[in-house]
Amino acid sequence: MAKRRRGKSGSSPSDRNAITRLLRQARARRDPHDIPEAEVLLSCPRRGKPGLTQEETARLASVSRRWYGNLEAGKPGNYSTRFLDSVRRALDLSDLEWQTLLRLAQRLREEALDGQQEAEPNTSTEEIPEALRAFVRRQTCVAYISDFRWDLLTYNEQAIRACPWMLHCPNVMEWVLTDPEARTQLIEWEHEWARPMVAQLRLQADQWGTDTRLKNVIRRVCADPTAAALWRDPNLPAISHPDVTRPRRLYLPRHGTRIFDAELLAMEPLGNPRLRLVALMAREAFK
Repeated sequence: MAKRRRGKSGSSPSDRNAITRLLRQARARRDPHDIPEAEVLLSCPRRGKPGLTQEETARLASVSRRWYGNLEAGKPGNYSTRFLDSVRRALDLSDLEWQTLLRLAQRLREEALDGQQEAEPNTSTEEIPEALRAFVRRQTCVAYISDFRWDLLTYNEQAIRACPWMLHCPNVMEWVLTDPEARTQLIEWEHEWARPMVAQLRLQADQWGTDTRLKNVIRRVCADPTAAALWRDPNLPAISHPDVTRPRRLYLPRHGTRIFDAELLAMEPLGNPRLRLVALMAREAFK
């Protein structure tokens, strides 16, 4: 049997064609009306025809149009599992399509490593055990896992309903400190939310100061004048995590001026201090 032709690395022309067909077909059949808050997340009125564009898919996956386009075109790249999982959710891939995407993307990664191509700066290399992902999915409160850079790695359905911004903003710190929506939703934004989080960010900068991705988060935060002033404030709290039993107040999308009280619980899974498991425990259930 003749061998399939490959380059010096893992992928072949047939692999690249396969990933292109898979993703194009998934985009074509995806009904935007099945996506919660589609008009808000995609920042445009919906067209009459079905399917998603590459630009819309990239927004839902929280990456650049170029990075998603490279994947669909089958170009070699260091595509992280987190990024691929975001594509899976955006396009509602079946289990078989998901396994195929993982296999093909692995070959593209191998080729990228051979060619020493640069990874997308917003991707995370953290891997989460499936048992921990299942634990997050089964929570009845808002729950998610981020890495030490505050990049979102996984979250449950309750998180999407209460925090739809997670679908278009991949970093918790950047959303809280720079998004105007956050300053409206999070009551007493500066003192109850922003100052403690900037203190956490400075603490992580001291510990992981050489991490390129964390530097990018800090750069984006400090590009906002208000957040930059907090970063330079010498009187930031020394204790960056407030008492978890002290409720914080917030508004939620689709609930108007109704105020919710919630307690924020953050934990580090044993064996991986680079991860953060966060639960938002509301005194009255989010719906």
